[in-house]
Amino acid sequence: MGCSPAGLGASHFGLLPQRKNGLFPVGLGASPDPLGSHPLGRTNFGQWVDDIMRKRIYGLEIEFAVKHYPDGPDSQKRRTLRGSNMFDVLNTALENEKFIKLYEKRYCPSGQSYNLHGYRNVYYAESFSINKHRMFLGNGARFYMDTGFHPEYATPECRSVEDVVIYEKAGERIMEDLLFFAEQEMRRLGYTGHIFVCKNNVDVLGNTYGCHENYLLRRTLGDLDESRFFKQVVRQLIPFLVTRQVYAGAGKLCFEESLSFQVSQRADFISSQISSSTTSNRGIINSKDEALSDKEKYRRLHLIIGDANMSEYTCYLKVGATGLVLRLLEETEFPWDLTLSDPVRALKQISRDPSLQRKVKLKNGNFATAVEIQREYMKLARSHFLRPGGKPEKSVLQVLEMWEETLDALEQEPSRLKTKIDWVIKKNILDRYLAKTEYDWDRLRAWGKVIKKIKFQGIEKDPMLQQHLESGDESAFLRRLRQNMNRIDSVEMEHYCHLNDLNLMDYPTVEKIFHAIFERDIKYHDIRRDRGLYYLMRQKGFITLPKIRDIDAKIERAKLEAPQNTRARIRGEFIQRALAEQINAGVDWDSLCVYENQIEKVDISDPFQFYSQKAERLYQIPKSN
Repeated sequence: MGCSPAGLGASHFGLLPQRKNGLFPVGLGASPDPLGSHPLGRTNFGQWVDDIMRKRIYGLEIEFAVKHYPDGPDSQKRRTLRGSNMFDVLNTALENEKFIKLYEKRYCPSGQSYNLHGYRNVYYAESFSINKHRMFLGNGARFYMDTGFHPEYATPECRSVEDVVIYEKAGERIMEDLLFFAEQEMRRLGYTGHIFVCKNNVDVLGNTYGCHENYLLRRTLGDLDESRFFKQVVRQLIPFLVTRQVYAGAGKLCFEESLSFQVSQRADFISSQISSSTTSNRGIINSKDEALSDKEKYRRLHLIIGDANMSEYTCYLKVGATGLVLRLLEETEFPWDLTLSDPVRALKQISRDPSLQRKVKLKNGNFATAVEIQREYMKLARSHFLRPGGKPEKSVLQVLEMWEETLDALEQEPSRLKTKIDWVIKKNILDRYLAKTEYDWDRLRAWGKVIKKIKFQGIEKDPMLQQHLESGDESAFLRRLRQNMNRIDSVEMEHYCHLNDLNLMDYPTVEKIFHAIFERDIKYHDIRRDRGLYYLMRQKGFITLPKIRDIDAKIERAKLEAPQNTRARIRGEFIQRALAEQINAGVDWDSLCVYENQIEKVDISDPFQFYSQKAERLYQIPKSN
């Protein structure tokens, strides 16, 4: 995976004692000393936090699903772009001169021409044909082919929640712009149809792909060693991450034994608490120790549990609340212990209950809903950041306000979030559609087993069956259906329909409804602003955005300009200059290289660095002939 480091520090806190009986006055778990003690001492700790701990690098990685839909008769439809061929088309589009000029005409801040063209990776600089799948862009981001032939966009290093939301959306817009030129290239190669790009986490076959979050952490704090530090961060963070889905989930339709709507797309694919793998045995927290910066100072907290969000509001709250919890870990003691009895099981239980009433078991024997657990974190954040004499940043105040309002709505009436939170927006779209039919969720769930049985056996393709359905001849239809099934399955299905008051002649209508809701489910994640359901709602004013001034203008600018307060600025400007001057160079997250008459390498391992004299000198190296 490809993103940058992400945040600083961690506090020292021991294993908090647990009481055996009942809920505590202060919350769901408790420590006898809510203030605790800090190894650095209370006197100088606050100033140290001001100087060091509030530095945070955020980064997101988005894996896009790309599919080609051909036009024309069946003979032509067999010619479909797949896998690496699809990415070759996207890379050709990225290098299209008209595409680059489109950007140059549109953006010329301060008289300087910018372009989007990718650049080679340091470790693959010797062979551009290999590293065309490992590209850094002029805005400091990375765009490359990830596992499963998913194009992945990794944001540049960002210092604020606002920036990471903007640069994440900028990647989405880059992909949208690429589509126009990719479809031109596709037609030049003799393919018909269109390319569909989807920003979600699971396909119709049940394969998953990620939206990964990155937060920079400091290696140690005081006398706390690295191993103990990380274990304690994990211990307090897991209950938060498991329950965060109630406002961070993207929502999905699931059709296993029956139809269901789930809060999170990724929950079903998480199988352990901690794991170093991102493609199998996925963990709530990924333990891969790849800092992409000074590894003696920093650790990159890599989270693979989250969903890809269409809603900017959802993304802002997800990253913002997580950032605040990390600051709590760095700056204060937790007065309770919310350790879950079985975090992986709780993750799935919460996802499968969109009513949010399911209580999950804590290790201390108590039970609580996800909203109740989140409220404990939110209350601690409010008491800490709004303490007398404190001076919280505007972004902290905004996250706290969004967090509290969202939890209140989830507890009282989730539909109040139908313009803000992804899974609620999507469920509202599906609910509104079903309200126009004679079928509700319970009725569709009852039909699920029948539809699955008929589709599994391929019976719906029988032309005689279709003819009997169209003629309304129920007896002929049932007779033909029995001929297509073995006797046991036939008797079992008819008995099931009788018990659930289902008329098999309604099958075509119900099947169309199933198709319609699954189509809406996937179209919600279409990144095309002229046809994706999320963007159509956004254009009509049915979506609430976070309080980011001129957000769309900032997103457009972020497609080309790197953040100005991290090392991404050095990388982005280096790429722009190297391309303009045709310098033979290489780029990576933590280094820049020039391969001319001599090989020169510049270290940019400090993610907070935004100017480098050494990088400036690289442009002055004489070019080889």
